[in-house]
Amino acid sequence: MSAPSRRGRGRPKREYRIRVRGERREIADYDKLARALLEHAAMQERERRETNAALKDEPTADATAEDEEGGAS
Repeated sequence: MSAPSRRGRGRPKREYRIRVRGERREIADYDKLARALLEHAAMQERERRETNAALKDEPTADATAEDEEGGAS
């Protein structure tokens, strides 16, 4: 038997429907979110600059060893 002749026989194909239940959420305030994101990025940038400046101010272990040995003329 070919497939088209069997159409309509047997159990019908099941159709699944997903029911969504839940509370409605507020619409996001995108201006407020963007402002918070920019503030957070600025805080991270400031922190990164402070750590980089602190690393530049502190001499490395190699530089202090050379100074003690008299390697820097």
